[in-house]
Amino acid sequence: MDIAAADTLDFGRVVDRAKRTIRMTSVMLGFLTWFAITATTWLCLFALDNLMDLPTALRFPFAIAGLVLTVGVFLKCVVGALRTSRSNERVALMLEKQFGIEENVLINTMQFEEMDYSDKQKDFIAATASAATTEWSHVPLRELWQPGRMAKWWVAFAVLMVVWIAYSVLAPGYLQNAFSRYAFSFSDAPPAAAASLIMTPAEDLTIAEYEDLEVSLDVGEFAGGERLMVYPAIVYRDGQGKVTTDATDGAEVKMRPVVGNPNLYQYTFETVRRSFSFRIFVDGTYTRSVQVTVTAAAKIVESTFTITPPAYVGQPQRQQSGPPYPVKCLSASQLDVLVKLDKPVESLSWQWPAGTVHFQDAGDQVWKGIVEVGDTGGNYDLIAAVKNLPEPVVLSSGSVQLKTDRKPEVNYVDMEMSHVVSPGATLPLRFEGKDDYGMKDMQLTLRSAKVGAQAKAIRDWTFGAAPGEQERIGKLVDLRIDASVFEPGNNYFLEVHGNDFCPTTDSGVSQALLVTVKNLDANLAAGGDSELKDLYAALERAIVLQKQALEGTQSLSVNIGDVWLDANRVKRDDKDIQSALDAYRQKILDLQVEVRETLIKGVQLAPDHGTHMATRMQSIAEMEAVEANHRAFAAGRAQLNAGELRRANGFGPGSFFEPGKTQSVRFKSRPARYFGLVIHSAHGWGPEAYLEQLALVGEGAEGQTSPYLDSSSWKLVASNVKDAQRALPVEDEPSKAKLESLPASFVFDMGEEQAVTGIACLGGSPQSPRGIAVYLTTGQAPEIVAVALDQERIKGEFEFLKSVQEMIYNQLLALKGGEFEKLEKSKDLELAKLLGEKGEEAAPSPTLALAETDEKLKEWGEEAEELDELRKVLTSKAMENQDEENELRDLDLRKAGLKRELEDMAEDLARQEWDFADKTEIELFEATLHNIQDKLEDEVAGLASLDSDKVPEDMSHNLDTTPQDSKHEIDTAQQQPISGALLEPGQHEDSEDSDKIPDLGELPASLPLNISELTKGLDDLGEPVPESGSELMDHNSPSGSPVSDNLDSASAAGQMTDQTPNPLAKAKGRGNLGRAGQADGQMAAGKAPAIPDNEVAMPPRLSSTPAESGAITDEDTGVNATAIGLGKGTGTATGFEDVGKLPPEELAKLKQMMGADDHKSKENIRGLLLALNRHNLPTTDLKRALERLKQI
Repeated sequence: MDIAAADTLDFGRVVDRAKRTIRMTSVMLGFLTWFAITATTWLCLFALDNLMDLPTALRFPFAIAGLVLTVGVFLKCVVGALRTSRSNERVALMLEKQFGIEENVLINTMQFEEMDYSDKQKDFIAATASAATTEWSHVPLRELWQPGRMAKWWVAFAVLMVVWIAYSVLAPGYLQNAFSRYAFSFSDAPPAAAASLIMTPAEDLTIAEYEDLEVSLDVGEFAGGERLMVYPAIVYRDGQGKVTTDATDGAEVKMRPVVGNPNLYQYTFETVRRSFSFRIFVDGTYTRSVQVTVTAAAKIVESTFTITPPAYVGQPQRQQSGPPYPVKCLSASQLDVLVKLDKPVESLSWQWPAGTVHFQDAGDQVWKGIVEVGDTGGNYDLIAAVKNLPEPVVLSSGSVQLKTDRKPEVNYVDMEMSHVVSPGATLPLRFEGKDDYGMKDMQLTLRSAKVGAQAKAIRDWTFGAAPGEQERIGKLVDLRIDASVFEPGNNYFLEVHGNDFCPTTDSGVSQALLVTVKNLDANLAAGGDSELKDLYAALERAIVLQKQALEGTQSLSVNIGDVWLDANRVKRDDKDIQSALDAYRQKILDLQVEVRETLIKGVQLAPDHGTHMATRMQSIAEMEAVEANHRAFAAGRAQLNAGELRRANGFGPGSFFEPGKTQSVRFKSRPARYFGLVIHSAHGWGPEAYLEQLALVGEGAEGQTSPYLDSSSWKLVASNVKDAQRALPVEDEPSKAKLESLPASFVFDMGEEQAVTGIACLGGSPQSPRGIAVYLTTGQAPEIVAVALDQERIKGEFEFLKSVQEMIYNQLLALKGGEFEKLEKSKDLELAKLLGEKGEEAAPSPTLALAETDEKLKEWGEEAEELDELRKVLTSKAMENQDEENELRDLDLRKAGLKRELEDMAEDLARQEWDFADKTEIELFEATLHNIQDKLEDEVAGLASLDSDKVPEDMSHNLDTTPQDSKHEIDTAQQQPISGALLEPGQHEDSEDSDKIPDLGELPASLPLNISELTKGLDDLGEPVPESGSELMDHNSPSGSPVSDNLDSASAAGQMTDQTPNPLAKAKGRGNLGRAGQADGQMAAGKAPAIPDNEVAMPPRLSSTPAESGAITDEDTGVNATAIGLGKGTGTATGFEDVGKLPPEELAKLKQMMGADDHKSKENIRGLLLALNRHNLPTTDLKRALERLKQI
């Protein structure tokens, strides 16, 4: 029956809730009790083992006891609490008893709720329920959780948890070690102290037979950073099983610390063949026992290496024993490896630092592989994957050792390593190179002595495909000190670089040879006392002008971008760009034209046009200077063309007008109705030109009297020239059109289609056209348009100009430097003469010099052949553009330069004062001169053999056989050429041979023949004067020669006396002045200067040609024309040297030379110091030296 009221409780539910609370409290208290007991027990056991290293006999009982305690307490405290069950009535009685509820109102109320009752009992039951409710409201329900007891156990739980957490954090190794030792009491567990030891390997392992096993032990944490007093020991025993912890049943080896890491110890078991176990003992503790199981591997039965060297050494293959033997080879070699095994393997590979190479199975346990050897060698392992083995095994190990491919050796040979040279001089360089496998190329490099200067190659040689040149290479180079490369006044280093074909080998570099280039600021014409002063002055001015022109071109080439862009780096208008280019070009052209005019004027003012300087200046004016003017006129100039239409006259030789009365250009015949012409330049390089009697050349049809096409019906289509129609020939009217500016263009309509083979016009003046472009069409008239400005093209044109400007500048400075050298040499000789030095130095032997000449000729021939080949390539087909024409023009200039070098070589060789030891040397010398002369005359590509056994007949060494400078008729009535260029084949052939067309205009009816000038002066010539030593000696009279027997063919011509020569006496005088006395047949110049005192010899020859008149003007009026037989001797001051003094006049002259001013003082001081050294006088105190020198 329900007796519940609003103010009473449902005590059944209340008691049931209280029952659950009491049960949960019991379980929690049981768990905390179990944890506290168990945690404390195991903490003590773990600590005991960590501290005392308990043996297995104690660890096992302790482990069982701990386990029993853990399980038993858990069952009792936790499981028992969970299994305990109480009824509600028992709980109610317990609550009444615990909380002092009297009269059993709780249990009574619970029973009344479950039974029926009458109305009479209702009030009693309600009063009981009310009393129970009142009592229950005073009960503290939280007491059911037993907070006091619960708090104590939770504190114990927390403390134990903190201890265990600290244990695991601070000593995790110790915790793990203790757990392992108790959990696996009979296993091989090392002591707790070994937990901080790091051993490798730490687990049992299997290795292949013959494999090495490296054991390491890190004691850094164990020793706390301190060094061990005793090295760790490895105790090992063969077979299976563990090493005992007392180290009594095995062998012992000591580990060694690793260099650089004192806390790391290592030991290697090499070529392990049997299974074994080991344990490491260190400082009272030990590691676990490690079992090493060895598996028998496959063995190598046979192996070979086939070594293929790199291609560049040109060596064959070779074989040697294969793995495990080492192999030695060059880098980039190839190794073919063959290996035969005694048993099958799953795979075989080659492992080394460069990577892994997998071998191919060739069957029958034979494996093959190809190994590419790179830049580095190294150790290799032959790795085999064997069935049933967890890891691949190493069958063998070896090494690949690289042979050293040494860098090439290059050295200068027998040379001083410092030279002082003049611009334009030739510095002979002798060097050699050798490489152990073959030389690829050699380079001669130039580097300025300035800080940070970069080296650049000035000469190079290549030696073909690999292996190149395997023998020792010797080179003899005559290095021209060009002023454009070797700036005067600066220092340079010359180094020889050698390269081989090995990609990893550095270049071989020789020692640096120091070249100091003299500064030629001094003026040749400064003295004013030389008869060549006008020539010197012209040379000096030409050098200054040429330097200005060259610097202008160089500046424009470098700063060409500033012409194209304004200050804001924005492109200018094409008109402004062209105006700027025209202004720059005109300045350069004016300077370049003035260079040529200066050279020509200087040569004209020279007293002797046959001197070396005059002839060379004339040659430069007629060749390089003309070419430079052409290039300066064309560089950067506006251009016109017909678009894609090709020029009928093409490019290259024969495509422009040559100077002459009638100028013509012939080309392949082609039909045309429309004719376009662009005139680019004139012969005189002026801004204006004239076109007169323009005509086209036809094929010459039958019945046609003139080769020129009739232009009477031509119509002008377009032109930028005023009165352009006047360029065509018109009968009885002037036919001359003025071209106010170049380029000029014309387009004509010929009315009908005709065959055209050439173009012609009148020439003969500087304003006559030179450079032209002819365009022929049949369908419509060609359209002449302006060529677009292109920065790269313009820069290339100025670079093209710069190349010839540098050539001229170099040659002019070379002339100046050579003249300074001659003056310096003359001054040295004069000083030596004043000091009484006899010059007893032996003349050089011709053997070595001729060998050097042969080498020079060989290199000259190679370079000439190379130029010929390049020219053949260019001229083998029609040139298609201006670049090919420019390249040909450069080649022609270089070839002309080679010809000059050959001439200089011959002259230098012939004028040396050789000391011939035997006839063989004379014959070799003559053969060399013959070959050079043949080369100069025939202009063939190769030189004749210098080793020929056949000696040319009658090749005596005298001035007649010496190559002389050619004669240049500059001061005659012949008109100076306005311009010039290199000669083209066929230029001077006769008309009938070269298919020349007749002159334009009417031929004169008769040619006046005036030959009076040819015979002028012939009647005034006297009879030839007989010469002693030539005509007189060859007298065929039966009575013999009319002169005494003591004369020979080397005596000078002149009046002889019967006096006996006295070499100690001063003599002055000359014989008949018909010859100079140096050689038979050598004529003198038009006058003979006075002979200085103390000289008896004739003055040097004054002309290089035997074609002068025999009438000689004797300027020495104070001496009779007599001589006493010393026609070829030379006199010196004598007598004074016997007493150790200079003659008074010589001493005065010496004092005058020592007091020279300006730049001459340097030359005098140099000669003075030379004299002091030769007389063994002190040079440290110059004043003392001068005083003592005066006493000599």
